[in-house]
Amino acid sequence: MVSIHHMEDLSKVVKPTTRRLINGNTVYQLPYFPGPYGDTAFVYVLPRSGADAITIMAHKTDWTTPGKSPTGYDRVIERLLTSVRLEGAPATRPAGGN
Repeated sequence: MVSIHHMEDLSKVVKPTTRRLINGNTVYQLPYFPGPYGDTAFVYVLPRSGADAITIMAHKTDWTTPGKSPTGYDRVIERLLTSVRLEGAPATRPAGGN
């Protein structure tokens, strides 16, 4: 699932320890999701200019099969993020980042 949210105070959702740089973009990889998915979903938040953020979320396990095998969607999302180049990214993006 990919969605765009307006987050007035992103610091209420993300913690500095979850911050990563992928392709020069600031990305927050959350170990949890504040809501019904809890720790069963991979959650990545890409801050945009202003208070907008792109959220990418996917299941950690395949809940349709016995044993709930890992989906590997975290690797898929991170490969996707290596191809993303955001213009007008937030101030936390390093100068000259790609």
